[in-house]
Amino acid sequence: MKHIGLDVHKKTTNVCWIDEQTGVVSGQSKVLTEQVVATVGALPGEKWVALETGSQSWFLARQLQSLPDTEVFVVDAFRGHRALEGMKRGRKNDKLDARGLARLSLEGRTPAMAVWLVDQAGHDLRTLTRTYITLVRQSTVLRNRIRSLLAAQGLSCEASDLTAPRAQGQLQQLRAQLPLQVQFCLESLNDALLCISKQVERCRARVEQACEQHAQCQQLQSIGGCGPILSTLVMAELADYQRFTHCGALRCYAGLTASIDDTGERSRYGRLVKGNSYLKYALVMLAQHMASHKDFEGTAMRRRYYRCLFKHDRTVANIDLARQLCDLIYAMLRDGTDYKPKKLEP
Repeated sequence: MKHIGLDVHKKTTNVCWIDEQTGVVSGQSKVLTEQVVATVGALPGEKWVALETGSQSWFLARQLQSLPDTEVFVVDAFRGHRALEGMKRGRKNDKLDARGLARLSLEGRTPAMAVWLVDQAGHDLRTLTRTYITLVRQSTVLRNRIRSLLAAQGLSCEASDLTAPRAQGQLQQLRAQLPLQVQFCLESLNDALLCISKQVERCRARVEQACEQHAQCQQLQSIGGCGPILSTLVMAELADYQRFTHCGALRCYAGLTASIDDTGERSRYGRLVKGNSYLKYALVMLAQHMASHKDFEGTAMRRRYYRCLFKHDRTVANIDLARQLCDLIYAMLRDGTDYKPKKLEP
């Protein structure tokens, strides 16, 4: 077996491999990244490949997985860096990084430091949903900027949706009351908003089309307030639920658990841990929709939601409900059942 370490960069990659039987260390420096798959595939025998997380790593790792007798481990960059610090003795270069990854693979430490690798279909779905979120956020920024620009001139648009025909008519009337330079700014922002709004609708239609082809998205839509967009956002980031051993691991992955500083007899809970921001966004949005849905009435989750709301505020209540939704979604996917509000009644 050969243990291979890759220090991947955009154009070139350093390749190092260690033969498990002989212990001989070999390698190639400055291999073109597009030729790494051919280089690794030309090596005989079974291979374990280790590379750190990065912008180029995911695509390269999926290509390497297609090679026969090849196991690929994408090592978390932070954990990998900490593990390699003791090997370099203060020195830092790409060759030593590749050799260090190969050494970690030889010692059998890479599986414990590896992150989960999404397949091509899951990556494509994530790209689609994250593009949709990006466009929606850019649209929100432009809407707020237009309203801020009008407010600075003592004006306001009464319509709630700035892209609606009625709102566009009001903006044309308000534009005449603005100074010349501000008129130009308003027109530029409005044109950008209309363009992005059109792309948002196109992306929304594509997400809804992908939702129809995903059985688990249809299953999540049984939750009150969960439509095609939110169900697809959740499943795109969740992907394979079986990679989580329990629902607590899913809550941590979504960034919905508090950090703990535990020393001796003292324990202090801090801010929420850093997790998957897109999954957290989708779950909090789902919590907001669910809190106003008729299926939420009469459930124990509703009683807990309002206790948290009165004790703290709406933000904390939504986070707590999103945390409960993690448990609910995990149980639904594990058992293959739909959401049943009557089972949640106190």
